[in-house]
Amino acid sequence: MPGELDHKNHALHNKSFFDNIWSDSNFPDWVVIVGFYTALHCVDAVLARDGLHPQKHTMEDPKEFAIARNELVSTHRLTSPVARAYIQLYQWSRNARYNPSFLFLLDRSKIIEKVKNYLETKFLPLIQ
Repeated sequence: MPGELDHKNHALHNKSFFDNIWSDSNFPDWVVIVGFYTALHCVDAVLARDGLHPQKHTMEDPKEFAIARNELVSTHRLTSPVARAYIQLYQWSRNARYNPSFLFLLDRSKIIEKVKNYLETKFLPLIQ
C-alpha cells in the first residue's frame, strides 16, 4: 500500500500538472478531474498517517469489507470544511467524467476558480 510520502509526492505531481492546465478554458473537465485527484492524494496522505488505506471511493454494499474513502473523509479527524470540499470535488469530478454537458451548463470559470481555491486553502496545507 502506498504510504503518506507516496501520496504526498503524487499530490504534488498532480498539482504541477494542474498548474499547467488550470487557466486553459479548453479543458475544464480535466482541470476539475486533476484537481480532484490532487485533493484525493492529499487526503490519502493524512489517512495513511493514521494507518488507513482506502481501497475505493464509496461502499456500494454494506457487507463489503473494503475501506471506502468518502465515508472515511466524513468521519475522520479532517475538518468539516475539508470534508465538504472533498465531497464537492468528488461530485464535480464524477460529473466531468460521466456527464459531458455538466461543465457547459454551469459557469466553468467559477468552478475552476473554486477548485483552485480548495486545493490552495484546504488540501495542500494538509501535506505541508
